[in-house]
Amino acid sequence: MKVSLNWIRDYLDLPQDLTAEKLSFDLTMRTVEVESVVNPADSVQGILAGRIQSIKAHPNADLLRVCMVDI
Repeated sequence: MKVSLNWIRDYLDLPQDLTAEKLSFDLTMRTVEVESVVNPADSVQGILAGRIQSIKAHPNADLLRVCMVDI
């Protein structure tokens, strides 16, 4: 069963500096076995976020738009 640390924090009053690794160790030692800890952000790299500054019609195509993006 996969459980989000944020979901656990919704139901339990945990210290803000408590890491997922420390919590998994404590859970394993006291109640249930934690098989693994996965951070979804570790599998995502090279993503950029930007803001669209303007959108204009493409001069040579009816269905396309030209966007100016501030990255």
